[in-house]
Amino acid sequence: MSILRTFKNLLVSNGFGSLVEYGKFVIKSVQNASDNRAFKKQHPDLELPPAYMLFEAYGMSYRRYFEQGRNTAKEVVELFDPFLPNQGAVVLDWGCGPARLTRHLSEFLPSGSRVRGTDYNSETITWAKHALPGIEFKLCELSPPLPYVQDSTDAIISISILTHLSAKRHSEWLSELARILKPGGVLMVTTHGDGYREILTPAQQTDYDKGELVIQEFEKEGHRLFAAFQPPTTFRNLFRQDFKEISHTPGRTESWGRQQDIWLLQKK
Repeated sequence: MSILRTFKNLLVSNGFGSLVEYGKFVIKSVQNASDNRAFKKQHPDLELPPAYMLFEAYGMSYRRYFEQGRNTAKEVVELFDPFLPNQGAVVLDWGCGPARLTRHLSEFLPSGSRVRGTDYNSETITWAKHALPGIEFKLCELSPPLPYVQDSTDAIISISILTHLSAKRHSEWLSELARILKPGGVLMVTTHGDGYREILTPAQQTDYDKGELVIQEFEKEGHRLFAAFQPPTTFRNLFRQDFKEISHTPGRTESWGRQQDIWLLQKK
């Protein structure tokens, strides 16, 4: 663990998490100011999230938010494609945040598809409803249920959501997502797998190696400073009652940082 990360974790663990986050927001705002101005000039009519909302969910680059959001939406739909109906698919972005992916999904889905987004952050959902009226956004809670009937959804996206929830809510939400999926429906979910082991403390690494779900509670549950780390074998045990595994892509360490593990699961 680097000296900088150790110092940051020390501040966060002693109750200065909000201060650390605001400091990062200011730094990132300055670093991205020039390109953000250029991007807004190039796209004057594009609805963009408020600055701190964007930072909390993704970072401070408007260009990365929009362009990488579109690229990721395309990749996710390509992953789902063999399991979607030829038309009229119903796709949910669970934990959609400020609609980084959600706003692009209809571009790549079959004709007549319906896109839904849910989040427990009321400010995010209020913004998304106003900015993107063509998409159905609904507020949810930190615990189930979701406001959808059983067997009503073809595919669900869950990017970096379970990574910020407690062990108890892992089981609750996997069962709930299975409830609203149609038989044979698919779930794409990401986790903090082996690629994140090295950022854990020695004691936490020991627990992780034992197959335990490791939780770092630097903030309230749901916040990005509340982090869950999921050994792959343990995660398989959590979903096997409701899902079968289609694929598992372990995350790699890239020049920009660590990738999360990507799982494609199908409702039994």
